[in-house]
Amino acid sequence: MKQLLIILISALSLWPGFGQDYQTYTDKKERTQLWGQIPYSALSAGNFAEAFKRPSQGDLDSMIQLDLQDREVLSELRLKVFIGTWCGDSKKWVPQILDYLKSQGMSEDQWEIIALHNSDSLYKQGPQQEEQAYMVHRVPTFIFEEEESEIGRIVESPITSVDIDIAQIVKGIPTKPRYSAANHCMKFFSKNPVWKFDKEFENLYRTCYEEVRKSNELNTLAYVYKARGEYDKALKVANLNSFLFRHEPKVHDTLAEMHACVAGQCYEKVLKINPEDKHASRQLERIETVIHPSEEENP
Repeated sequence: MKQLLIILISALSLWPGFGQDYQTYTDKKERTQLWGQIPYSALSAGNFAEAFKRPSQGDLDSMIQLDLQDREVLSELRLKVFIGTWCGDSKKWVPQILDYLKSQGMSEDQWEIIALHNSDSLYKQGPQQEEQAYMVHRVPTFIFEEEESEIGRIVESPITSVDIDIAQIVKGIPTKPRYSAANHCMKFFSKNPVWKFDKEFENLYRTCYEEVRKSNELNTLAYVYKARGEYDKALKVANLNSFLFRHEPKVHDTLAEMHACVAGQCYEKVLKINPEDKHASRQLERIETVIHPSEEENP
C-alpha cells in the first residue's frame, strides 16, 4: 500500500499544475477559476486543459514563419497577457497565439500571464489591479513591449489572423486593435481630470462615433469602472454611450444604474457627516442593490 501511494504521488507530481499555489475563486456557476499571475502550464491542468485546447503542429506549420531578423526582434520583446479563464475568447485565442509565439522562438520567460476576475465587485481586475496600468478592459489582451514601451497589442481576437497580426507588430506596423472607442476614453481619463470629459464631450462624441460599432463596447467599459468604484468615470462613459446608441434600451438602463451609484456616494457622504440622517439612510438602502448587486444580478 505504501509503495502504491508513492507511485500515485509521483505520477500526480508530473501532472501540469499539480501542487502549484495559484489563486482561485468559485464563480456564480460554481466553477473554479484562476486569478492573478499564472504560468502557461496552469492552463494545461485539470479542466482547463480541454477548455484551452492547444493547436496542432500542423496548424502551426500552416502559419507564416517569421524570418531570422523578425525572430531576433521577437526574442527581445516582453509580452503581458491578460486573460479570463471563464472567457470564451481567452479559451480560443490564448493557446493559438502563445503556441505560435513559442514556435517562432519566443520563450515563456518573456511572458507574464495574469488571469482576471469575473465577479461584479472585481470585474476584469487582477489581485493587484495590474490591468489598470495597461488600460485593459477586454480579455484576452496581449501587450507586446520593447524596453518597457508598448509597440502593439491584440485585444480579444486578431484583426486579420494570428500570424499576420503578430508579424505586423514585430515589423513595427501594428494593426489598430479592436475597441478603439473604449481605448480612446481610457486614454482620455489617464491624461485628464474627470470633469474635463464634459468640456470635451463634442470631440469625444465625434471620435467615438467614427470608431464604435456596438453599444456593448462602452457599456462594458462603464461596468469596468463601476467595479473599480470609479462611479464618476462610469457615469461619463454610460452617458456618452446613451447619445451614441440612443435607441437601445440597454444603454439607458446602464446610465440609470450609474446615476444610482453616484447618488449612493452622495448619501454615504451625508451619513458620514450626520450618521443619524434617516432620509439619507432610507435612500441609500433603496439603491444598495444597485451599488452592490448579488452575483445573480451581475449583467
